[in-house]
Amino acid sequence: MSTTCVSSVEAYTKALLHCYKHPTQPVMGLLIGKRLGDEGCFVSDAIPLFHATQMNYPHPMVEVALAHAKSAATTQGLSLVGLYLANERLDDKSINSHAASVIARVRKDVQPALVWFIHNDTLTSPPSRLSVTAFVSKNEAEVAKVEEPSAAALSFGTWNKDTVRLDALPAESGITAVGEALEALTQYGLVDFDDHLEHPELNYLVQPLPEIKERNQPRK
Repeated sequence: MSTTCVSSVEAYTKALLHCYKHPTQPVMGLLIGKRLGDEGCFVSDAIPLFHATQMNYPHPMVEVALAHAKSAATTQGLSLVGLYLANERLDDKSINSHAASVIARVRKDVQPALVWFIHNDTLTSPPSRLSVTAFVSKNEAEVAKVEEPSAAALSFGTWNKDTVRLDALPAESGITAVGEALEALTQYGLVDFDDHLEHPELNYLVQPLPEIKERNQPRK
């Protein structure tokens, strides 16, 4: 089902960088932000989770990651709003049963759950168009073809704490930000939950883009 989703440039960029870092693997992460009515939301940040395997549910690591993400969101005055995913194959535009099982688990915590489907065939360098199809999942996730990305379903903005409302950003702002991040090779500094499991000292929950970029720079 379609939705009206506004994303921060940072959330959109981090979700795509996760895919650019692991271009031949299935990628999944969580989205945190604020609800805007029944089917709309503002996505403030993306939390990268998995790339090593095609994650499904039930799985203990899904529960651990959800607990971590919800706690991190709460400390920022935010909440879990959904998840993002990208398939392994370039031409695969379906939500398979493994991904659907994780969507169903997220839906237990947030109803309806926002889903960002990232189209691998749009992940060029530099990017030239929107890469995400945004929709909400109220019941069983469809195992079907996903519609092409639409600016009507996903736009960009910032949350104005003074006016307690969204300030719109140009439609191309997210695409431009991804291009700039790729030029700086920022994707190689991004940490996900799988990385955290191997190196617990790495913080995958809170990693602003400038910090990710700095992490990837050679030390002098």
